[in-house]
Amino acid sequence: MPATRITKQADEQLLSKSTSKINKLVDNILSCGMTGDQQSPFMRRVRFTNIFVITTVLALFVFSLVNLSSKQYLGFVFEFFPGMFGIFTIIQMRITGNIKRAQTQILFNLTLVMTYLFVSGGIARTGIFWWFTFPVAAFFIKGRKRGWLWIVIIVIESIVMMFAGKFFQINVPYSFVELRQFLAAFLVVSFVLRHYEVLRDDYEKTIELNMQILEEANANIKTLKGLVPICSSCKKIRDDKGYWQLVDVYVSEHSEAQFSHGLCEECSRKLYPEYYKDNDSKDS
Repeated sequence: MPATRITKQADEQLLSKSTSKINKLVDNILSCGMTGDQQSPFMRRVRFTNIFVITTVLALFVFSLVNLSSKQYLGFVFEFFPGMFGIFTIIQMRITGNIKRAQTQILFNLTLVMTYLFVSGGIARTGIFWWFTFPVAAFFIKGRKRGWLWIVIIVIESIVMMFAGKFFQINVPYSFVELRQFLAAFLVVSFVLRHYEVLRDDYEKTIELNMQILEEANANIKTLKGLVPICSSCKKIRDDKGYWQLVDVYVSEHSEAQFSHGLCEECSRKLYPEYYKDNDSKDS
């Protein structure tokens, strides 16, 4: 075998091992080190929570550095420290395994960030656009019922700030019309995502039900395995309790086989010899 081919195979094996290790590391991080069915609805929610937090933390760190470089120190504080809190939440979730508390902390942290972006406008008054990520987090992390609670909280908060900016001279960087149109679009997106979460949840429940039916069906399938003790003389079979049973009874109880009784020719000749004598004489 040429040396170049050997080197190529060695490189491919090394790349395959490295890729496998990286995939295992990523899976371990996203699942918080939890074992079990990684495709279950619970583990999917855990993985999504980690993906969302990691992505959000990276975005917060990037924009905090942008604010710091432009000497927007308040923006730096309101984006850097929530990013640090996100890292703390991931570590806490991995150590304690308390997923529900971590998910609540994540949404509370995200609500604070959204509040700051609503009041300050973020970079070039684009902060309000980040609000459209909130329904994704609320419904995919908390589900279709509790997700609505978080949507209602942040909508009420935005309405209060919107009227406060209009009547109490609070400097909100968006006009009343802009905020009104934005809230309408925000609610439409929330309804669509909620409906998608309902469909996804029902689909997962259907899969779980089908898997349960399949497991029950597999459990009810009877098979004969191992060494079966049978009498050398009468051909009865000894069951697990030590009782001797006829072959057809034993097989019927331990499998899905059904017996229909008849007589072979040899036994027929023994039991009804006169019938075969008549037939033999006719044939001759």
